[in-house]
Amino acid sequence: MDEHGHEDRHEHRAEVGRGQASRAGLTPLTDDECLALLSRAEVGRIAWCTSRGPVVLPVNIRLVGHAVLIRASGLSAMVAKIDAERVAVQVDHLDADRREGWSVLARGRAEVSFGPPTPGSPEPWPPGERSAAVRVTVDELSGRRLTAGQ
Repeated sequence: MDEHGHEDRHEHRAEVGRGQASRAGLTPLTDDECLALLSRAEVGRIAWCTSRGPVVLPVNIRLVGHAVLIRASGLSAMVAKIDAERVAVQVDHLDADRREGWSVLARGRAEVSFGPPTPGSPEPWPPGERSAAVRVTVDELSGRRLTAGQ
């Protein structure tokens, strides 16, 4: 309760969230599990910060070793901003009907280079030129699996 005798809504939400997570089976993933799930993903989201706030975009990805590869337009706002910056790449799979799924977050430093695609580069789904290669060297992994409750 606050000084006016009102229930603290943030505290209540946190307690409800913890209770739901434990009943539903929210389990952290190991780094090996995170890498295995990341290696199977073709689409993810890349996130970076700007002066106007965070930006998150869907991208085609491929994991090679401990690096996430992305092909992008050389003129994109993403390419202009993220070279030598820390970014995050997130992938997930959700089954809304069964209330199950998983999510992996990979963080690291992005490096941008230009030229034709190299072996191992992801195949972008949207048409158009993709002269920029983004390589995110992953140095931090986290993930969670949600299994249906009883």
